[in-house]
Amino acid sequence: MPKLIKKYNKKTLSTTLENTIVRLCKKYFKNKPVYFHSSCGISHMLNKPNISLLNIFDVDTCNKSICHNKCKDLCNKRYFSNDELLEIEKELKQQNIDIELKDINETDKIVSIPDFNVLSYTIQQQIKKTIASSKKEKINETKQIN
Repeated sequence: MPKLIKKYNKKTLSTTLENTIVRLCKKYFKNKPVYFHSSCGISHMLNKPNISLLNIFDVDTCNKSICHNKCKDLCNKRYFSNDELLEIEKELKQQNIDIELKDINETDKIVSIPDFNVLSYTIQQQIKKTIASSKKEKINETKQIN
C-alpha cells in the first residue's frame, strides 16, 4: 500500500457543508445524532466515553456534533480534580504505565511527567482509554448516589 502524504490524508468538510448537513438532519432526522468524528459513533454504539477524548483534544469537533444527552453525559467532562488525577494514575500504574498527571484540560490537554507528547502512540492511546474509562465510572457512581 502506498504511503499517504499526511497533508492529503484529511477528511474535512467546509463549514457551509457542515451547517447544511446539521440543518437537514434536524429537519428530516429529528432525534438522530450527527457525529463529525467516527469515534463518536463508536462511543454511542458501545455506550462508552470517547476514547479519543475529543472533548479535550478537539473541542470544536465535539461541540458541533449533535449527540443524545446520554452521549454528552459520557463525554462532557473537560476538567479533573487532583483526586481524580490520582485515581487515574493508580489505574495506569496497575497497567505498568508510570506517569504523574499534573492536569487534564481542554487548553493544555494532558500535562504529565514524563511529557505525554513524547510517549509512544500506543501508550498515549492507553492513557486516553484509561482517562475515558474513569469518566464513565464517575458518571455511574453519581447516578447511583442520586
